[in-house]
Amino acid sequence: MPDRFDLAEILKKTRESQGLSLNDVSGMTRVRRAYLEAFEQAAYDILPPRAFAIGYVKAYAKALGLDEEGLADMYRRDASEPAVRLHAPSGASLEDVKP
Repeated sequence: MPDRFDLAEILKKTRESQGLSLNDVSGMTRVRRAYLEAFEQAAYDILPPRAFAIGYVKAYAKALGLDEEGLADMYRRDASEPAVRLHAPSGASLEDVKP
């Protein structure tokens, strides 16, 4: 099974083999260079919320001529969603909420 660095390696090696800089890809995709670097380093914790990051990885893949959905699936697999504890709406408690 591939590990979490496969996506990073695919993006970086493909970009470099095409002779593109991160600035080139940033200009092509309108994705911040810092986010492109984060994808290439598997530093998913510095990326924006998941929905945006998925769009960015698809744009990056498209710019490089790669399979957008396949790489988006790799990102989804690799980047775990943070556990979010549910809270009652302001001014209410969970005991006030009826099923």
